[in-house]
Amino acid sequence: RLRHRLVHRLPAESRGDLVASGRLRLRAPGHPLFGDAAYGGATAVKGTPSGRYTAFLQRCFERLPRQALHARSLAFRHPATGAWLAFESPLPEDLTATLAAWRDYLST
Repeated sequence: RLRHRLVHRLPAESRGDLVASGRLRLRAPGHPLFGDAAYGGATAVKGTPSGRYTAFLQRCFERLPRQALHARSLAFRHPATGAWLAFESPLPEDLTATLAAWRDYLST
């Protein structure tokens, strides 16, 4: 049985390197970040080493040859001026296409 999780945000209470902290937290229970070679997310974690799932997974790695990380919004106080800065960014096409492929795969 295939399990997947879409993480909407990293914990706000994390200190230090938020990205590395989040990557480690996902890896610990056996759910490495997709495409994260350093923490085990660039290979199949579960499932058979061949077959439909592995072929699908390989196509996803080719479609999204990077970590599946994206900051939809980011806000912080500028260190010099104190002005509050906020930014928004839509999902990039490679991540959108990979998520759509997962949804299609899971619905079959």
